[in-house]
Amino acid sequence: MHNLLINVFSVCIFSLLLLLTIGCSEKEEEDGWDKCHDCTVESWLGVFSGTCDHFNYNSNLTQNDLPITIEISETAPEYLEVKISVPQYYNSTIYGDLISSPIISFAGSGSSVTSTLYKNGQSLKITGNSKKYHYESDTLVMEEVVNFELLKN
Repeated sequence: MHNLLINVFSVCIFSLLLLLTIGCSEKEEEDGWDKCHDCTVESWLGVFSGTCDHFNYNSNLTQNDLPITIEISETAPEYLEVKISVPQYYNSTIYGDLISSPIISFAGSGSSVTSTLYKNGQSLKITGNSKKYHYESDTLVMEEVVNFELLKN
């Protein structure tokens, strides 16, 4: 029961922080990166790479600066496939509709991805996270989280 409460509390805190981050990030970024409100679906398509932080809830271990690649393709009009690869640590493929130009938030039965697209001149980057989870009865149990900030190749 104690672990269940910790997991529920963790999900609630994480969701609250995510909402606050999205709500507070409407202002221009100080480093020249701005949310890409005028970007089209083509801006999302392609390969983004860099490093990430990986947290495993089962082992309570964080691995920092791991190489990550996210490949985004369009499988139908404005319907995206997001492939996330952190070799030897994390792999996930998630699908969803692009509803808002600068933000994607897709959730499947065992994983999710939330990301924001930024532009600085001709350069593009995405920031966000991907999570793996499962359900035990009616309770969401977090397994892994990957946080990233990646440049488009």
